[in-house]
Amino acid sequence: MRHSEDRSRRSRGKFGAAVVAFGVSLLLARYLWGLAVPELFPGAVAQGLVAASLSWGTAAKVALAAAAVALAFGRRARTGRHAPTP
Repeated sequence: MRHSEDRSRRSRGKFGAAVVAFGVSLLLARYLWGLAVPELFPGAVAQGLVAASLSWGTAAKVALAAAAVALAFGRRARTGRHAPTP
């Protein structure tokens, strides 16, 4: 197998893993929101200040935000730039 074919196969594997991770985080966002928010903020849910459940679009936005934060912290950890400990 040539080097370029190996690189292409690895990049497809990474893309597939990213798609699966996004799907899992999407489902987790919807499930955990519906499970936790009504119990943590029952008054706010009753008054309509906070949604009791997330739509698929909002869950996708939460999943993308979580992915961006994870990516930022992952890059920071790989480069070794950590805050100094006192």
